[in-house]
Amino acid sequence: MVRGRNRHIVTDTQGSLLIVGVTAANVDDGATAPRLLAGPPAASFPRLSVVRADREYRNRKLDERLAGRDRLRLEISWKPDGEEGFKPLKKRWVVEQAFGCLLRWRRLVRDFERLPSTSAAMVKISAIHRMVRRARPPRGRKKYRYKRPPKAAA
Repeated sequence: MVRGRNRHIVTDTQGSLLIVGVTAANVDDGATAPRLLAGPPAASFPRLSVVRADREYRNRKLDERLAGRDRLRLEISWKPDGEEGFKPLKKRWVVEQAFGCLLRWRRLVRDFERLPSTSAAMVKISAIHRMVRRARPPRGRKKYRYKRPPKAAA
């Protein structure tokens, strides 16, 4: 038995959650991606055309699944060989930021759930909470109004 889970998410360009999937830690990422992209939730996003992923999602099953579809294009990105440390990858930082914001939710820091579907539901709830907070204006802060600086005496 493998302890742990992997969370797979699909976000839009602003980092809002579109699709979530939770699997056991020993399941290959590339084997999970076709299920996420072929399921009913993916059909409800007709404008989804480019899927950006990291190196772990590159495998033959995913390539075969996406080969027959004109709609979805897969772009794999990874950091150059020999580069040390963390550096946000081009256009993938949105997903990394979404994961970071989701993990601010206390219940998602560790996996307390017994079922993967419950864990996926917790990810959805935290994403809803994030979207609601982004939609409302901040309380207690006045909007900054730009004031032109006075002209200097010449």
